[in-house]
Amino acid sequence: MYNVIAMQPAGGIVSRLCMAALLALAACASRQEDTGAAPAPTIGQTGTRVTTAGGGSGQTMTLESTSGPSTSAVSLRAARDVIWREIPAVYEELGIPLTKVDAASFVVGNEGMKVTRRLKGVPLSRFLQCGGAAPGSANADTYEITLSVLSQLRPATEGETQVVTTVDAAARPVAFNATSTVACSSTGALERRLHDRLTERVKTGS
Repeated sequence: MYNVIAMQPAGGIVSRLCMAALLALAACASRQEDTGAAPAPTIGQTGTRVTTAGGGSGQTMTLESTSGPSTSAVSLRAARDVIWREIPAVYEELGIPLTKVDAASFVVGNEGMKVTRRLKGVPLSRFLQCGGAAPGSANADTYEITLSVLSQLRPATEGETQVVTTVDAAARPVAFNATSTVACSSTGALERRLHDRLTERVKTGS
């Protein structure tokens, strides 16, 4: 079993924001290690404009975001090295190829992948809400999504490891060949699925 530490809504896709969020959590937690209590992740609002190259068309996609990525943290009763060995397989199961594996900082994940309609057979609207649409809308199932998912492992209390996962996403409507993107927020389901499967693998070794 694990305890959910915190969950916060998300906005835009910027791998640098994800990394900044993870580093901020690590710094905050290190200041509270003497108490033995894991801190609640806090992501401050930002005013960030990011332009990235779009697909094969050579166009650019511009995202303007006024909020940070979604961050969720859990504590597992296992050594950090044990969880580090298992987490790549969990990402593979979820259909997220690894583009970052940093053994020095124990950060692993994908800094920006393109995906449409489904992620490993699951509708993207299960994981994301895009374009300010009402909860349960299917924008995420029809837009092209740029998705970043990163996890960091860090020591918690004795015999436990904290797993901090950050999800960041933006969507581009494909029907009108749009070049601008809209921000997405996480529903929390992807983070929960990742943490649930990681917990199972740590307990059973598979």
